[in-house]
Amino acid sequence: DRVDALLGTRFSLGRGTRVTTSQYVFDMARATSAHLLGLLVVDDTQNIREARGVGDVFVKILCSFMEQTGIPVLLITTYKVLPTITRDLMYASKLMAKGTPDFPAFGKGEDWNSFVEALWAAHPFPIECEMPRDFPSMLHWHTEGVLRVAREMMVELFKYMATTEQYVPTMEMLDSISTSTLLHYQNEISALRKLRSGIKFSREELQLYSDFIRPVDGLSRVSSDIKMRDAKGSEGKDMDDRNAGIRKSKPARNSLEKMNSPKKAASRKKPKD
Repeated sequence: DRVDALLGTRFSLGRGTRVTTSQYVFDMARATSAHLLGLLVVDDTQNIREARGVGDVFVKILCSFMEQTGIPVLLITTYKVLPTITRDLMYASKLMAKGTPDFPAFGKGEDWNSFVEALWAAHPFPIECEMPRDFPSMLHWHTEGVLRVAREMMVELFKYMATTEQYVPTMEMLDSISTSTLLHYQNEISALRKLRSGIKFSREELQLYSDFIRPVDGLSRVSSDIKMRDAKGSEGKDMDDRNAGIRKSKPARNSLEKMNSPKKAASRKKPKD
């Protein structure tokens, strides 16, 4: 129904509320191919963990969709989705392309400053506004360098500044935005501050903040597991191909042996005149 609403199609007509996975993938492929979709972007994929039993089916659907259509899938997500995606390394290899771009939180420095300057340059104000020199540091305190939170905070900040016609951002503005529109991020941001100050967390506590807290080894372990799995898969395929070649050659030898057997030789003798 959502696809029909967006594209003006009627693919859902006559379809019941329950369909098989294969039929659902077929309908997706038909709708996207008809509109020449080049890339399927799935945002907030980490939320599939909240629905019990849905995650594995969802991952299977995405992989089947890519196989049937050849359209790549881009997941916009957090570290929280890793256990769901990596439960089956075959699916992980397809969805993570033998790895994945990792965008950890930025520390203070040139990279962070450049990122904030790019965000500030997109301001919608009708007048020229110069970014205060200490603004990157102010924004980092409220976001701990998490790019997603920084982007959302800048959007809310621009709204606030446009409404109040105050075009010089202050710490008080950011405090107000943090406690109002971005309150749902505060537990994770607080946890990142504690980690940065050297406070240790238990495994259970880390699971509570798995959206923003990067795994200890980043994504290197996942990437190495996928590479090992793919290497074993290719070795197994090569062995299967060699075995298949041997099996195909055996009937030829057996036929030759039968042709050279005494009975066959006798049957090939020319009849006497």
